[in-house]
Amino acid sequence: MFERFTDRARKVLVDAQDAAQATRSGFIGLEHLMLALTASDGIAGTVLREAGLAYDTLKEKLSEGLEQVTDGEVLKPPFTPQAKKALELSLRQALRLGHNYIGTEHILLGTLQVLDQKRASAAAANVKAAIGNMSTQLHQRTIEILGGVAEKLPTQSPAFTQALRAARELASGSVVTTTHLLSAVLSDTQSHGAQVLAALGVTGDALAGAIGSVPAEGTSDDPEGHEPIEVRIGKLTLTIDDPALARALRATSPAALKSALEKAFSRGWQAQEGAGVLATGTPSSAPSSAPSSAASMPPEATGPDITAA
Repeated sequence: MFERFTDRARKVLVDAQDAAQATRSGFIGLEHLMLALTASDGIAGTVLREAGLAYDTLKEKLSEGLEQVTDGEVLKPPFTPQAKKALELSLRQALRLGHNYIGTEHILLGTLQVLDQKRASAAAANVKAAIGNMSTQLHQRTIEILGGVAEKLPTQSPAFTQALRAARELASGSVVTTTHLLSAVLSDTQSHGAQVLAALGVTGDALAGAIGSVPAEGTSDDPEGHEPIEVRIGKLTLTIDDPALARALRATSPAALKSALEKAFSRGWQAQEGAGVLATGTPSSAPSSAPSSAASMPPEATGPDITAA
């Protein structure tokens, strides 16, 4: 796939790696890709800067997601699963547009597609918030510059636009769900949707009562039940996308989760030693000069740098 990347697209990958190394993140995530895109000379950089997303501006907004998670320098930090997905989708975007190359614009479109997925991670949500939830606007502008090859999004009616705005206000900064949209539609008595609901006998009080009595847990509107958790153990990033396990982990305090991970990692290491193999591959029957358990454990297993995103 990488042979299809233009020179500018390849530079984006190099710049993303540099951004990850500069922040000692230990990985290349969506945030590093987006930062590299803002500084690029291609179409993606033009689109992002037009939208007011310059490098320094975006870096400041992404400050929480760019925190240092490893003390040492990582020469070749790996891509996170979602960053890999964005690059895979960049190829699909290029093919869909009939292009035989992958440019910065395709990487941007692939990244935006990951940000808009229902099961986006906390890191993706952080990036989406940093760009002001402008995924649709950025997508449309990119396609416009490319000559409008892709399909255009349908025009919204004034009532629908108002309903979306009202739904965001009802969410008060939290995740906007279909119940917010239902409430917003019903509140605009002049809209066709509100009149259809009224014809069905749905009133504001009845809707509010039903929303309060029917749990959102387990539905596609449950953000916690469908959003994966990324757990970082030093240089290693684990993505937990099982809904039940993700909910259970979210119910655990960060301190308790960190303690449990440290204990599990330590027990796993001791089990390896009990089986006769140390981290260095030295048999447990080796001379006493062999490193102890604590000394032989990799840095990412011993320090306090176990974090959950």
